[in-house]
Amino acid sequence: FIPLTAAFNVQGASARKSQLSMLWCLFWTLDVGLWFFTGTIGRDGRLEMRFRVVTRRYMQSWLALDVALVADDWLFFIFDLGSAIAPFIALRFLRALRLVRAANLLGYIVALKGIILMDSRSIVVASMVVPLLCFTMAMHILTCICYVLGARDGGWVERERVAEGGMGNAYVAAMLRVIS
Repeated sequence: FIPLTAAFNVQGASARKSQLSMLWCLFWTLDVGLWFFTGTIGRDGRLEMRFRVVTRRYMQSWLALDVALVADDWLFFIFDLGSAIAPFIALRFLRALRLVRAANLLGYIVALKGIILMDSRSIVVASMVVPLLCFTMAMHILTCICYVLGARDGGWVERERVAEGGMGNAYVAAMLRVIS
């Protein structure tokens, strides 16, 4: 949602887009709060659930980035900065760092194998789905970055007139450039 909006400069803040933006902000705000209550895997491979230890680990790792990204979400939502997107384009792509956490999820699933009674099929499915989702998100973000770079004056978007075919055509053209 965000990389596509930022890269392709989607105009028109409809009521639906506004509602989705608010849900986006609320989801990530709640996510920050929930990380204080999410257990971590200790160095010894055991599940650590003590609030103080979990809080300390979160504050030393992801908290600053999460707060910065959530604050950015709320600023864009409250002040409707979507129309002034150009100066903030690099900041919007920082969301790619959230992919790192998604990739870490696979490690948690494998580590929790001994703690949670999961059958081997569930582990296999989870270990295939998580990397696939991470790959899909990475491709989406790279496609949007490719379009932004190509949309500069005299870039490939202008030379090949891909924007004339609509956003879908431009997205596919950018994705093909990423793949090749």
